[in-house]
This record gives sequence, structure tokens and C-alpha cells, in this order.
Amino acid sequence: MKLRVLPCLLLLAAPVLAQGPAEESSPSVIESVSAHYGYSTRTGLDNNGKVGEVAVNHGDANISARLPLDQNTLFTFGFDYGVNSLDRAAGTPLPNQLSSVALDLGVKHKFSDEWGGGVSVRPGFYGDFQNLNSDSFNAPVRLLANFKQSDTLAWVFGGEYDAFADTAFVPILILNWRAEEQWTFSLGFPRTTIRYQMTDKLALRAVASSERTSYRINGNPAPAPLPNLGHTYLDYREIRLGLGANYALTRSLSLSADAGVLVHRQFDYYDRDYRLDGDTGAYVLVGITMKF
Repeated sequence: MKLRVLPCLLLLAAPVLAQGPAEESSPSVIESVSAHYGYSTRTGLDNNGKVGEVAVNHGDANISARLPLDQNTLFTFGFDYGVNSLDRAAGTPLPNQLSSVALDLGVKHKFSDEWGGGVSVRPGFYGDFQNLNSDSFNAPVRLLANFKQSDTLAWVFGGEYDAFADTAFVPILILNWRAEEQWTFSLGFPRTTIRYQMTDKLALRAVASSERTSYRINGNPAPAPLPNLGHTYLDYREIRLGLGANYALTRSLSLSADAGVLVHRQFDYYDRDYRLDGDTGAYVLVGITMKF
């Protein structure tokens, strides 16, 4: 499953990519389609002593679309698929995969020239996909507001609620600052990016991010004599520092690549009070995006 993830995701994206960009006289409802493949190196896992090792193959595919409801209101909708294939050492108390299949539904509204906001919900299934049932259904909600302070400075703030997570509500605060034509700073939590537009086609960036997704675990991945880790929830968290680049092949089609240090990795069965802390590692991520 590991190296087959990216070809499968590109096949999912191919029918839409093949359509090419929409003509200007007839704007497409589809906004973008993208696919990514990532790999993070094998690292040790600790719980009062080493209990295993894991490397992660990640793949995702996304289709997003929008539909104007009026001059100031936009309905957004899409489909997201993501899979983390866990390459575990024998006896490591983790499932084979952590996957999600979800819709992405939202509304954005412009209240004034300075203020805007939106709400989105991602109903779907999040889990190890063993004995998939309604227990794996979740609908994380994100609520954001944005304030345009000037032509070069804007604030984004709000939060995300995830019923599967140990800390159900996580705040979001980001300052977007365009210092000059080539430099853009997006500073805040959970992601900070410094972007430099080197040429019309090539953009470079430095990124620091804190990423978290929570899953329902139906099977029991723990060998004896560890506690039963089935029928519970798992928080998967990573902190990353890296460098990346985007290259525009055409006005609509672009490629991306990122690489860096996996500062922290954590798998937390918080309901069972059993947490695995990972060692420092490295990661790479490549992607393709078509905008319409």
C-alpha cells in the first residue's frame, strides 16, 4: 500500500485535470483539485521506554468547489480523502492505517470592506477503517473571521472543534502581512509561512506547522501484555519545520515540494492514558494542484 498511494490519488484527480482550465466566459464551479504524497522517516516510539518504531506514508486528494449565493456570500463544497499508512516495527501498538473520507461544506460571507467570515464542517469517517461503522463518523467544525487592516495587513482568527480529539477546541490566530511585492508573511498558529516570490513561476517558502488529526480506532493494535487499545480514539500530532517551493507549469497547473525536520510526533490514546512519543525525524511532501 505504501508506494501505491500517490498513483492512486493522481488517478482520482486525472478526470478533472484532463478537463483543463475553464474558459473565462464561463467560470467553473470547481475551484481546484489537488493530490499529495508524503513520507516521514522511521523513528522510535517511547512510553516509559522504547515500545516500537514507525514510518508514515501519507497521501491525500481534494476537490473543492464554490457557488455564489449572492454578491457577498459564497457556498463552498468539496471532497477530501486522506490516508496515513503506518510502516510499523513488529509489536508496535499502532493500526495499519489512519484514514479519512469526508465532505467539506462551508459558507463564506463578506460583511464589509474590512470584515469577513465563514464556517465549514467536514462530515465523514475518520479511523483505522476496521469494522467501519457509525462510531467512526465525525464532523469537525471550523469557524473563522478575517479583518483587513490595510491593503498589506490582515488578521484571521477563530477556532476548530473536533469531537474525537482530547482537546476538542483549538484556537486559530494568523497575521497575514505582505511586506513588499515579493515577500509575504503568514504568522501564527497552527501554521507560520514565510514566502518569497522568486520569479513569476517559482515561489520559495519556510514553514513551521503543528498538525493534528483524531481518529476512531475499532481494532485492537496492541499486542499482549499491553492494555486493550481498541474501540477508542487516537490523536495523531506532528510538529514540522521545513522549506518548500511551488512551481507554476501553467497559469492553472502547479507543482509543490517540501522537506524538513519532523520535530515531534505523537500518537495519543488519551481515553486509555497511553501515549507514544516519537523521536525527531525527517519528512518530504510533493503535490500537484490544478486551479480553475
